Amino acid sequence: RGYPLMAFTQALPIGCEVSCTTRLGKVVEGKVIALDEGNHVIVVQSITSSGGPGKSDLHIVNLNNVSNLMVIKVGDGQQISLPSLNIQKIEKRFQENITQSAVLLEQ
Repeated sequence: RGYPLMAFTQALPIGCEVSCTTRLGKVVEGKVIALDEGNHVIVVQSITSSGGPGKSDLHIVNLNNVSNLMVIKVGDGQQISLPSLNIQKIEKRFQENITQSAVLLEQ
């Protein structure tokens, strides 16, 4: 059970656990590890979909494209150590998403 985003008058604190659904129906659940209030963007760290031990997935979520956001657990706002990023993997996924978006637009 969670609390709707409207219940919070302040920005989502770092460390809180959220579940959000995008307008396209994708559900992202995990811990907020970064926040950009000006651009309405959060970075959510979740259990990895590949199942690798000690790894996690990072989701950059534009809150303008979220249809539902629930705060599952309120965080304490303390800084969280950020995981190292594989820039080549990020670039590959970025290019795949651009290609996928182009295909969808053509339909």
